Amino acid sequence: MAYGYIYKISFPNGKCYIGLTTRTIKERWDEHNYNAKAGDTKCLYKSLRKYNMVDTFQMIVIDTAETEKELCEKEIAHIEIHNSHYKRGYGYNMTDGGEGVIGYRHTEETKRIMSEKSTVYYSDTSIRIAKSIEVKKYFENQENRLRLIKQLKSYYINHPEAKKKMSIRMTEYFSNLENRLNQSIRRKEFYKNNPEARQLVSIQMKEFMNRPDVKEANSKRRKEFYKNNPEAAKEHSERMKEIHKNNPEISKEHSEFMKEFMNRPDVKEANSKRRKEFYKNNPEAAKEHSEFMKEFMNRPDVKEANSKRMKEFMNRPDVKEAHSKRMKERGQTFEGKIRGPPKPFDVFEKNGTYIKSFNYQFEAREYLQTNYEIKIHIKIGEVLRGTRKSSAGFTFKYKE
Repeated sequence: MAYGYIYKISFPNGKCYIGLTTRTIKERWDEHNYNAKAGDTKCLYKSLRKYNMVDTFQMIVIDTAETEKELCEKEIAHIEIHNSHYKRGYGYNMTDGGEGVIGYRHTEETKRIMSEKSTVYYSDTSIRIAKSIEVKKYFENQENRLRLIKQLKSYYINHPEAKKKMSIRMTEYFSNLENRLNQSIRRKEFYKNNPEARQLVSIQMKEFMNRPDVKEANSKRRKEFYKNNPEAAKEHSERMKEIHKNNPEISKEHSEFMKEFMNRPDVKEANSKRRKEFYKNNPEAAKEHSEFMKEFMNRPDVKEANSKRMKEFMNRPDVKEAHSKRMKERGQTFEGKIRGPPKPFDVFEKNGTYIKSFNYQFEAREYLQTNYEIKIHIKIGEVLRGTRKSSAGFTFKYKE
């Protein structure tokens, strides 16, 4: 693959422009086209506008090179061959070429003169306003904005040192609260007046934020931040509670999303693994959680809701079929055959007072918890098997 390309742009008046690039021809074409539209005053861009060649000009590859040195030497040679220097020849090249892939390097004196001229030019308020309107109008076109974004991405990929400098400057700029507020106001105003841009950015951000690597990095940053800033964590929690309290639709939508998310097999597995690891390393937390769940599950409203859910679940045709199949299979085993029908048993208070007889343990357990306000798990099976004498103040004995 070639290190870079020498290209030529021809004009109706017979003049041409010779250039070099280490990027793709399409990327370099986009950059030239953007500069021409943006009003750049270099000879090349003035001529593209003059001959109405913006969006239509062609860049023809006339040579390739394997090294930067070879590329620069060939650019110099082709400018000479095509006589395209704007002063000495008949073309639009402003230099002799060979300045490298970054472009023409101005002397410090030239930079100073250009800066002074620019300052004088833009000191005229009417010129600044006109230029601002021109630029805003240009970027109202979605295609132009996307082209600029693409060019900037390409530039920063090829120039990491420039990306680093820009990052430092932007970090310093946005560390100022006033700058952040002004930027927020401008962004809100822009998206208010450009709903299509807002929709596009929304789609792009969703795609970006759903990338596994981005999710993982954001999750890590959030955890670290809230771990080091408990007050911020508390404030965020209170703010979210207030939002959900005042916006039932948002709360409902979030609830549905979380149910769907938490029921994903990969999420279930990951959460289960994290919980086991946490409770293994924090036995006190495990004990506290166990006590809380016992108390919670014994609440009348929770018991009623769970009972209702279980009935609905067990009445589902697929669940019934699966359960029936399991029971039939179990009946074929030795354990299943010797188990036989349910064995009735009696329930007594610890002092020997008879209470009632039952066929199933769950019936007895529900009866005792309801009528005697028992809030702990009653271990009926262990008493019936003889591994313990009583449970929750009751004894259980199979009927003779």
